[in-house]
Amino acid sequence: MSQNLRIVPPTSDQYRDEAHLSSELTRVFDICNSCRRCYNLCPSFPHLLDSLDERADFEAKNLTQEDTFKVVDLCYQCQLCYNHCPYTPPHEWELDFPALMLRSKVVQRKERRGPIKKLMAATNLVGKMGSMTAPLANMGNKNPVGRQLLQVVAGIHKDALLPKF
Repeated sequence: MSQNLRIVPPTSDQYRDEAHLSSELTRVFDICNSCRRCYNLCPSFPHLLDSLDERADFEAKNLTQEDTFKVVDLCYQCQLCYNHCPYTPPHEWELDFPALMLRSKVVQRKERRGPIKKLMAATNLVGKMGSMTAPLANMGNKNPVGRQLLQVVAGIHKDALLPKF
């Protein structure tokens, strides 16, 4: 394992460097794979470990980009893994899984997010728009055709529970 890959502060030029991020993800995923202490803390870990076992021959370098994106997407920043991890700083491996997932989301955002997903991330704006058009928004959220359209355009599953405006 490379000793020069560590927790990168957001102000560093390396923070958004995709090659450095990929190396750090591989390093951390390999450590997680050998430890497996966090397998039951959040959905990220079962997906990571299952992917490593079933499709990557137990090697993080063999994970597909899709599997890596899924691990990142499944992390909801609860920080439970940080408290359970024996390798967090001041350990020499300096593993900070939540910080790495957040960094990955920042880097992935620039390549994966289109205008619709950016709009959906602006929850205050979506709430205001939905409230201003509450009857129409609620009707569209109940309509199967509207739900199918929402799934295609915004990536929100047609069966997802949505709030009523």
